[in-house]
Amino acid sequence: MTTPFFARAKKIITTRAINLRDLLNGNAGRRQRLRAKALYATVCCESHHIIKAREAARHKLQHP
Repeated sequence: MTTPFFARAKKIITTRAINLRDLLNGNAGRRQRLRAKALYATVCCESHHIIKAREAARHKLQHP
């Protein structure tokens, strides 16, 4: 399930070229690390909300 948000996040990751290998090796700069962390947090947050909304909708269908 891709929302505009995920598409944007993916684009940011690719355009900013956050090099994951560098991140893992600890070679990435502080700014880059912070940006990756913030991006990861927002993506997780977004998916969490989608899941919650889906659960609520399912619940409503089961108990009209």
